Amino acid sequence: MIQRLPMTLIPSLYILTLQVFLPYKPGVDFGPLNQTVVGSVIINFECRQDTDIIILNMNDILIKNDSLKLGDQDSNKSLDVEIEEIDDLKHILKLRSYPSMLKGRNYTLLIHYGTRVRAPNDGGLFLASYEHNGEKR
Repeated sequence: MIQRLPMTLIPSLYILTLQVFLPYKPGVDFGPLNQTVVGSVIINFECRQDTDIIILNMNDILIKNDSLKLGDQDSNKSLDVEIEEIDDLKHILKLRSYPSMLKGRNYTLLIHYGTRVRAPNDGGLFLASYEHNGEKR
């Protein structure tokens, strides 16, 4: 089920970083990290209405409270932020900030997360084979 995100926070920039651990040929082995992804996202947004709630789309990712950082770009102050709810059916991550974010201010959210490489029909980053110089990878 898809849920429309609220218009209280309007994103202006996403910076996504991914480190993918794929054993793409014989002899390449990342041990327990095989077929996983470690990533981070930085999201800049403008607050259009006072709120303490951030709602984002997500699907099958692992996030810990200590991996979250929220900052007020206008005052250079940090805000506390924590996971309020993860709704796997709706693919929604709900975060709560302390104190509330203020209308007209700009904020930056940093999230570090992990996930797994998925099957093609599951969506997200998935594994597929290809050939490189005659070698199947």
